Amino acid sequence: MPYQITSENRGIYIKLEGVITFKDVRRAAADGWEHENRDSNIYQIWDYRNTFEFEVELLETALAARMDNIAFSNIGIFTKIAVIADLNEIIDKYKSYQKYLDHTLVEANIFKEEEQAREWVAKREVSKYYWGLSCSS
Repeated sequence: MPYQITSENRGIYIKLEGVITFKDVRRAAADGWEHENRDSNIYQIWDYRNTFEFEVELLETALAARMDNIAFSNIGIFTKIAVIADLNEIIDKYKSYQKYLDHTLVEANIFKEEEQAREWVAKREVSKYYWGLSCSS
């Protein structure tokens, strides 16, 4: 399995390694939905720093965002998705993914460092977010 999921306080951390395909990304997403804290998760951190090949097509990014919109609408908790990546191929695909998200349900952002990603997912606004998340994992 090219990914590992770790349950955190109010979210999940997904570390992906090696060659990652669209099927791997969707399997990790599905496993995240089945994870122990899924009903209270308000963030996901996807760490691609150890990924050296990303076999995902642009059309698949739109499909993934549409599937995520449906899934996030079913939980009813505004969720943040932080992507940590340094490969331009991954960054470009996630920029495409962002365009298709329903931003009333989920927000995604891309970072080069884990600390930046964690700071971002910890920021909460009164109107949308749960306030009890600390920046530490």
